[in-house]
Amino acid sequence: LFGNLYRDNNNSNNSWRSFNESNRERLQDYSHWDLATGLTYSLSESSLAGLKVGYLDGTAEQSFNSQDTSFYSFGTPRVTSEWNLSGYRSDTQQSWNREGDTRYARLHYSTQVNKDVRIGIQYRLEQSKQDLLNSSVISDSSDYDSRWVNGSNFSEYQNRYTLNDTRSGSGERERISQLAQLTAQWKISPKTTITAAATYLGRNTDINSIETVLADRSSFYRNVFNHSGLDSNRSDISVFEDKTLDWNYSSDYWSLQVPVIAEIQFNKTWRWTVGVNRILESWRINEETIATFRRRVRVENGNTTTEENFAERYTAPRERITEQSTDFITSIEAALSDKLSINLLVDPDFSDDYYGDGFRIAQWWLGFKAKL
Repeated sequence: LFGNLYRDNNNSNNSWRSFNESNRERLQDYSHWDLATGLTYSLSESSLAGLKVGYLDGTAEQSFNSQDTSFYSFGTPRVTSEWNLSGYRSDTQQSWNREGDTRYARLHYSTQVNKDVRIGIQYRLEQSKQDLLNSSVISDSSDYDSRWVNGSNFSEYQNRYTLNDTRSGSGERERISQLAQLTAQWKISPKTTITAAATYLGRNTDINSIETVLADRSSFYRNVFNHSGLDSNRSDISVFEDKTLDWNYSSDYWSLQVPVIAEIQFNKTWRWTVGVNRILESWRINEETIATFRRRVRVENGNTTTEENFAERYTAPRERITEQSTDFITSIEAALSDKLSINLLVDPDFSDDYYGDGFRIAQWWLGFKAKL
């Protein structure tokens, strides 16, 4: 909370003041339970197979309240010859609720081909469904006044804007994810091991929601200036809408990752790991909204247009996005004793853009491992 007020000591009409207030409140609550069971079976001395299935159920609630007020004034509007006024007010109350479950299963198999090579395969399937609830009440307004007088020159501006939006709705979100992975590990030498993999991830998401909306907005603009004559521009528009929004969203995502990791054990104390991962990703997005209006009233400069019981369809252009990237990581581990070791993992980032080539440490982790 901040505010200040000032007036000159001569008690003249010249004065200014400013005020700024901001309040934010966010509440979150989350709970879940996860039940899973699995089985691992030894097919032979060199082969293993396993199955894991599970069920996850959870609820998430979130609310957000915000109040903002800003104000600035120089002189007294409509009184002094040179006045300025500005204002901003906003009040937002929002709430979200998510409740749903996820069913998942994982099947894996690994075998030792020979003393130096091991191969693994896994497949994972997840299916989730969520019920969505949301509501919001938003009020927003702004004011602006200005006046400039200098001899015979004269200018005057006015601007007003208000928005009130109240909505509530419910919906459903469904997602299916599939992962397939093939891994191979080679022991090149007693001190060097190389691991390579190919991982495919596919994810399909569908979201459907219906919201009822009561919204009204208005704007007013006036401009008067006198330099070589008197000119005047004026615009006064207000719109009221009572409608229902039916939103449908779907996305298809898939990625293919090919990581290669080399691990070198120099001696009993030092071990170095370096890896590179080639990533290919693709998205396809479809989005459509159908607005069913019970009533829409538009008033423009005194002329009123009323429409009732009609619908509008808004379809976003279909998006297809494909990206390719390469990620690089490296780590060094030191065994300080038989029971304590320290590990530093670094994820560098190489850039080649408009600003030129660059290098930075994007992320790093320092870990300790102890045996009790």
